[in-house]
Amino acid sequence: MRKLVLFLLILAGTYTTYSQLTPEAYIRKIPALPTDTCNTSKIGIQNFTNQVNSLNEQVQSDARLRTKQAKANAQTNEAAMKEGAMKQMSQQYGMSEEDMNKMRNAKNLTPAEKQAMANKMMMQQTNISMDEAKNLKKTSEEGKKAWAEGYANEAMATSQTNPKTDGGNSAMNISTLMEEQNTLNLKVTSWEQAIDARYQQLDNDPSGKAMLDKISKWKSEWTAMAGVDYGQGSKMDSLASMIRNEQIDYCRKFTSQYWIILKEHIANVNNSLPEYRRIEAISGEILEIQNNVTSPDAGSDIMCLESVIRYLDRLRQAYKYKLYYSEDQ
Repeated sequence: MRKLVLFLLILAGTYTTYSQLTPEAYIRKIPALPTDTCNTSKIGIQNFTNQVNSLNEQVQSDARLRTKQAKANAQTNEAAMKEGAMKQMSQQYGMSEEDMNKMRNAKNLTPAEKQAMANKMMMQQTNISMDEAKNLKKTSEEGKKAWAEGYANEAMATSQTNPKTDGGNSAMNISTLMEEQNTLNLKVTSWEQAIDARYQQLDNDPSGKAMLDKISKWKSEWTAMAGVDYGQGSKMDSLASMIRNEQIDYCRKFTSQYWIILKEHIANVNNSLPEYRRIEAISGEILEIQNNVTSPDAGSDIMCLESVIRYLDRLRQAYKYKLYYSEDQ
């Protein structure tokens, strides 16, 4: 999850106004499925597949360019982001400017200075030293419970005495935003996994495997008879007819089902574009709260493009269940 949030924060740092197409425009360019599932010629299928592959390459190229630009902008903002993180740490741990300067040059600190800094942060956050924390591990469960209750009471008293600071409000805002983002991530991930499961279930259909096994068996029998004429021509013709009919039945049964899933898939992609954009927008809001780095509300649309790419990867396999071509006979 941390890697996902970091990636989204990088995306949100994109300032460039892209000249590329919007995800909706790419979707409008997707070639429609032909009306006939299994009577299409090899040339017709090749033309359809070439169109899908060409568009897929265009969308992938666009997504790569946007990702590259997002990373470049993140590097440009790195100094501001680091300073924002330091400021947040200062507010959270009550560190002085002198302490902050030491943190900025942490590589020059001695082990003793690093230990003292960690101890100070520990005291500020929990009101116990590092040594006391170590000793706490050795205490009984009752002792740990008593300390936890005392710490909670003290924190509550401090909160009531001192009104919330901007840092506290920021932390609360970030928490709310991350909760919303997690909910949206779960939503889009759930339907992505559900649609993938539909494709996998179709591929693993036992009846389909049985049909392929029969086709394979009949082909082996036909091949064994080829080459020498012992009067088995009628048997070979019968096997060829059985193979052809089974291949046609296989295509009709599974291609139609695959296309139903494809139609549901693209509908889900269209419906989920607002969720993808909100996920990226939230990352931008978090970035601005934490580091005072302004980012565009809509983000870079990279998540939307990746969703389109996943659909195109499935669409280019629209005829994967077609095994028989009349022009081969």
